[in-house]
Parts: sequence; structure tokens; C-alpha cells
Amino acid sequence: MTAHVSQALESALLLECKSLQARLSKRVDAAIFLTPVDPERDQCPDYLNLIAHPMDLGTVAARLAAGHYHTRSGIGAHLWFADVKRTFDNAMAYNPASHPVHRQAQKLQTACGEGYCSVLSRAEATLRRFAQTERWRVVWACILAQLVAHPHAWPFLEPVDIVALDIPDYPEIIKKPMDLGTIAAGLASMKYHSGEEVEADINLVFDNAIKYNPPGHPIHMQAAGLARQVTEYKAPVSRLLAPSPLPSSSP
Repeated sequence: MTAHVSQALESALLLECKSLQARLSKRVDAAIFLTPVDPERDQCPDYLNLIAHPMDLGTVAARLAAGHYHTRSGIGAHLWFADVKRTFDNAMAYNPASHPVHRQAQKLQTACGEGYCSVLSRAEATLRRFAQTERWRVVWACILAQLVAHPHAWPFLEPVDIVALDIPDYPEIIKKPMDLGTIAAGLASMKYHSGEEVEADINLVFDNAIKYNPPGHPIHMQAAGLARQVTEYKAPVSRLLAPSPLPSSSP
């Protein structure tokens, strides 16, 4: 039943995402993001050296049409948003803030973020049709999507690489590593059995960062800020976990 409910809501959300992407793609300032970056054509020979995971709106649209974002747990809309966001993150990472492409990407990312928040808010009506015990998975997928979209979330998206970061003592201090990408994968694979388990792992991500990095360190501060965001993101959707009112009895 849980998988059926999650997939039903996911399908509804992905239809909304398809509509949102169509609107974004029609914007004049979106034209340069509709196809993959060609380092030779676009005169940026070092692009693939600097951007590890290229993405563009055309590729996202093709994935959406091919059913790439359908999952067992209902987090497909989150995966779609992550790919769209990556398109604009890449453009802003490669081009300086004063560059027109950077500014275009920034505007489009803002528009997409606002549109995606509207998509998630409209999910409430759909969720209300489901049994109360089936809602937590999608609710936490929505919260996770908002966390991943936060500009300070990038250090927490993948497992800590102790070699690349040159922190050999990390495993000695942090006994249970966790990251947002692993949590998303856990939701997709139906690893979690309750919202409390998801929340505990999300808190663990930021608790680890706060424990390992001293106060004043950028990662410590980013983790503390995102930990507070969890509470803020949880508040507006927590009502979805409340029992639905019983129908009025007929006289």
C-alpha cells in the first residue's frame, strides 16, 4: 500500500513538474540552458574540467519523458528538481557573478524554486486523500527536497571523502557517517519504516558536521543553520501528518 500511495502522488507531482519545466523552457532567458554545453562551440574548453556533473534542461525533459524520475518511494519530483537545479548551479559555478549567464541562471533558479514550492504545496490536497499512516514518506521527501535545494547544502549531499578532504581522523571522531544523498537513496529503496527514522538520519548529518568542525568553521555554521531549517520546513507540512477530520454524522 505504501509504495502504491507514494507512486500515485509521485505521478501527480511529476505532471506538475513537467508543466513547470515547459513554462521555464519557454522563457527567452532559458534558451542557452536547453542543450548540453559544448566546450568547443561555447568557447569554454575547461568546462568539463571544472563541472563534474553537466546538466541541461533538454536532458532533464528527456529523462522526464522516459520515466527516469519514477521511484518506488515517491521522491521522483525531488530528483527532477535536483537535476534542474544542477543545470543552474553549474552555470553559476562556472561563470562569475557579473557574467550575464550567471545572472540568467540565478533568475531561472529562483523562478524554478518558487514554482517547485507551489507544486509541493498543492500536494497537500492529494495527500489528504491518503490514509494518515501513508503520508510520512512523501512529507519527508518534500522536506529533503527543500534541504537539498538550499544553497548551503552542498557539503552534505554526498558521503564525506576523508582522502579528498585530507581528514584521516574523521572515522575516529564520527562513528556513524551520514549524508543527504544516502538518505534520499534510503527513501527510494524503502529502507525507512517511519518518519522518525528519516528525521534521525537528517539530524545525524548536521550533528556530525557540528561535532567534527569547531565553532566558527564555515561547515559548522552551515550545518547549524540547516538544522534549524529542518524545523522550519517541517512546520508547514506537519499538518499533513495530523489525522484527517472524521466526516460529520448524518442526523
